[in-house]
Amino acid sequence: MAERGEGTPRQQNGSDKRLRGFGVLMLCILLAAAGFWKFSPEVMSASSRVDGKEVPICSVERMDQRIALSFECVEESGNTQEILEILKQQQVEATFFVSRQWAEGFPKEVRRIFTSGHEIGSYGNGMGSMEQLSRTAYRDCLEAVGKQVRDLTGVGIELFRPPLGRYDNEILNMARKEGYIPVCWSVDSMDWKDYGTESIVKAVCENPKLQSGAIVRFQNDARYTAQALESVISELKQRGFQMIPVGALIYREGFRMDDAGKQLKT
Repeated sequence: MAERGEGTPRQQNGSDKRLRGFGVLMLCILLAAAGFWKFSPEVMSASSRVDGKEVPICSVERMDQRIALSFECVEESGNTQEILEILKQQQVEATFFVSRQWAEGFPKEVRRIFTSGHEIGSYGNGMGSMEQLSRTAYRDCLEAVGKQVRDLTGVGIELFRPPLGRYDNEILNMARKEGYIPVCWSVDSMDWKDYGTESIVKAVCENPKLQSGAIVRFQNDARYTAQALESVISELKQRGFQMIPVGALIYREGFRMDDAGKQLKT
């Protein structure tokens, strides 16, 4: 019989394993504290900062041939109804970024966008640069758009596009603090230039950045957008692209950003 202080062989093995495990744990803690063992920030959390600069999501690293179409609704109703009809016929879901004044002026269109199965994002105060707003005014603007859309649809807003694509660290940090995901674009249809239908089709379909994970930008009230949209969608389908809302395209975690605003999966 073993002495009381020695324990049985099985008990000794168990004690040895616990001691070794405890020793490894303490070593990890000491190394981490000393700075010798560093976890990759890509593994620990998602990051939207590149070289000290905050960047919005402009495109996404994907391997499934999915892209997103987005429309900015700023001041006029424009071709919204026609655009929605084309998207319905083509069985495409998109994202509409609405400004505060647009949501106030066209509540029926906001509801129709939602009931048609599309995603709604915030475009802040529209054409006015939000860089000029105070922190309080900036926050009030975000809250106003969010409340308007929530009152009209019963659903909150997740995405925010800085008006005109203008932003700085403070703007993006403020938006994220308020619970929004800042999003811009990688392919601009340039429809706002009113150069014609063919110009829009070329601007999108011949853009070298038109690849899996791209976010395409349109205006709801540009003169030739509705005329060009069906041709653009048909061409994208022929190339094997599937069009989904921005919110379904982006990653919420497990990513890092490059300096062009592309989400890279980690």
